[in-house]
Amino acid sequence: MAPSSFRLFKLNKKGEANDANIPAVMLYYMMASFIIVILIFGFASILTGWQNQVSEFPDELKGEIIALRFSQSVDCFAYSDPVSGKVYPGVIDLEKFKDSRMDTCYFTGVDGQDFFQFELSLPEYKKTVETDNNYRNLIDHTIEKQILVYDEGKFVPTKLFIYVQTRI
Repeated sequence: MAPSSFRLFKLNKKGEANDANIPAVMLYYMMASFIIVILIFGFASILTGWQNQVSEFPDELKGEIIALRFSQSVDCFAYSDPVSGKVYPGVIDLEKFKDSRMDTCYFTGVDGQDFFQFELSLPEYKKTVETDNNYRNLIDHTIEKQILVYDEGKFVPTKLFIYVQTRI
């Protein structure tokens, strides 16, 4: 049994607390519990903010992931063998490299304000395609990819420059 000095309240022989210190002790526990609740909510909000900051993707990564479709998808500019139907990712068909194909490949809606805007350039062929909605040549970053271009039955190594606009 614990000594009486560790007891919270002094009890008489009937088990009743008759100390005048009871209201002060109750006030202490009410204030302490209020402060602990505030600390728990503060810590939870700090952790939530930190989690959001850590899990946020940078715009460069988002743009690069979206830009993969241009050289990887048959719906965009990727070369597909007409006989076997096999798609060659990383190989751009020069016949498909047109603005009309870009519009069907990457549609940004009517106003396009909430989407990334792109300009693709093959400098060796002096060909450029761009998204038609709100591309203002405000380049935020450039992606340079080593690719192959299918041109008149030949695969020619070249560089593709993808200019990414994240804001309007």
